Amino acid sequence: MVRRRALWGGIAVFLLAFLARLGYLHEISDTPLFTAPVVDARTYVEEARYLSSTSWTGRTAPFWQPPLYPYALATLFALCGEDYYLPRLLQALMGTLTCVLVYLLGRRVFGTGIGLGAGLAAALYGPLIYFGGELLPALPAVFLDLLLLYLLCTGSSWWRYLLAGALTGLAALTVANILLFLPVLLGWLYWRDRREGLGPGLSLKSPALLLVGCALLVAPITLRNVLVGDDFVLISHNAGINFYIGNNADYQATTSIRPGRAWAELVEMPEREAGIEKPSAKSRYFLARSWDFAASEPLAYLKLMAYKAYLFARGDEIPRNLDPYFARNHSQLLSLLLWKHGLAFPFGLVAPLALIGLYAFVRSPTEQAPEGRLLQLFAMSYAVSVVLFLVTARYRLPVVPVLLLFAACGVRALWTLPRPALLSLPVLLLLCNAATGTMRTEGDAHEHYWLGYAYEEKGMPANAARHYRRALEFDPAFEEVLLSLAAIHGEAERYDKAIALYQRYLEHYPDEQGARFLLGNTCLL
Repeated sequence: MVRRRALWGGIAVFLLAFLARLGYLHEISDTPLFTAPVVDARTYVEEARYLSSTSWTGRTAPFWQPPLYPYALATLFALCGEDYYLPRLLQALMGTLTCVLVYLLGRRVFGTGIGLGAGLAAALYGPLIYFGGELLPALPAVFLDLLLLYLLCTGSSWWRYLLAGALTGLAALTVANILLFLPVLLGWLYWRDRREGLGPGLSLKSPALLLVGCALLVAPITLRNVLVGDDFVLISHNAGINFYIGNNADYQATTSIRPGRAWAELVEMPEREAGIEKPSAKSRYFLARSWDFAASEPLAYLKLMAYKAYLFARGDEIPRNLDPYFARNHSQLLSLLLWKHGLAFPFGLVAPLALIGLYAFVRSPTEQAPEGRLLQLFAMSYAVSVVLFLVTARYRLPVVPVLLLFAACGVRALWTLPRPALLSLPVLLLLCNAATGTMRTEGDAHEHYWLGYAYEEKGMPANAARHYRRALEFDPAFEEVLLSLAAIHGEAERYDKAIALYQRYLEHYPDEQGARFLLGNTCLL
């Protein structure tokens, strides 16, 4: 009877999760951005296109980003053509299996009720659904991290540790944050084996096997970077710049940089200011700049770290490229599952409940099995890895499934905790939802710029021009928009409007000789 109930619980989670994700894919499949990837998604698609059509060894440089996701896309492109629906469909299935893993993991560690509650919550968790529909590695990273935790919580044998190491390596080749959890994981394995009575020598066996499994996956990428890219880079060389973006005296400015002039100037800073050309040296340059800031202004750095920790616990979804709240315009399902109206749903509810669940877990020695301790350590170390760099919805996502498990524990604890502890819930709700602001459903300059770009890709210049004009209402000096809109008017032989836009561009960027050439050419026409 118990097994039958467990089976039906898993089936219920699977069906709800898969239907929700299929429904979301159906809703967004006719939007312009579905077939025109932008920002980071475009970077991954362009890399996958290069791998599948030019060279499977990649460009003659170390990898800029962890390479597993581009290689997965490239394989799909090579086998099935450049279809953008198939990878999203596979991610929908992966997201569904993630919800089932949440259920199985919760059932294993905390009991069937906790597992079922967390699994159903994951099935309808708006950001998990949203990022599953984006051509980004966030959802695959969530799946691999959770599969790793489930494997370690369901048995102990030499092949499991090797496989767990391989999963750790795969997760690192998807999103490298997991590497900061690796030493914690090795320590947990040693502690657990010692707790079970093994000697110091035998207790090192499982960590060693896991480390070997991880190295077997990561080492070929490092070797490829050395042989093809002529530089020693472990996985990718974007760690330094990402660390600098989140750790400098002008955090708000650097985290708001988007592709364009400002981003190019930031990327070129090591070469421009120090003549550094080697990718690994550029990464170290950015790391050194951040450490200089921390050393010279320790109080400002500690204040920044505290602020980022607050951002991590805050309920709203902080955008990195595109705003998830703007995506609600294209999906009724997402509108129901992701919103801000005083309460930033869902994370603004999940975070306080998860904190209460973690508190209940810590104060209850009978529940502190090694598996529960592993989940606690993962949640804490992954949160630290995000706070150390920069906090966005996409980077926070991998820790969400584990927090859902502790949130379910928090709901259960509300019936067992003493009354003073219960008063913490409204306080935590207030703290996690304060200053979240309102939803910008109208978007911003970048949202409308990318929509305009997508419509241009689809051969719909009138729609593109409409969104470009909307972008200029938000940012009158948006250089890419000014040039793109001028080009549309020029192609339509509306030369006066094109000339006016080029002149407007040169008022803001007078040293751009390319724009002067375009202006002169349009005047000739």
